[in-house]
Amino acid sequence: SLASEEVHSLQQKLMSAYEEVEVARAETSKVRAEATLAQEQASEEIGLAKAEVAAANEAEALARQVAVRNALSEYVAAVEASVSSQRALRDERDALLAQLRDFT
Repeated sequence: SLASEEVHSLQQKLMSAYEEVEVARAETSKVRAEATLAQEQASEEIGLAKAEVAAANEAEALARQVAVRNALSEYVAAVEASVSSQRALRDERDALLAQLRDFT
């Protein structure tokens, strides 16, 4: 009969719609899992990037300290060399003055 064929056709359409809903649910679940994984990976990468930035900042601070220490050492060495050469000049002057006194 026509009514039973229509009922059968509607049942098939309903079953097909249920299958499509299940496929869509599975796809949604898969996409959600992939998004969660991507979010976790992004969080990990952000954490690693933050750690790298912190390490770079620390390395920069250490490099700055070393540069300042080296500059100070060079300055002290230059001052010491200047003082030493002034002493040598003074000693030489004193020796020349002593010779001059002895000569006169």
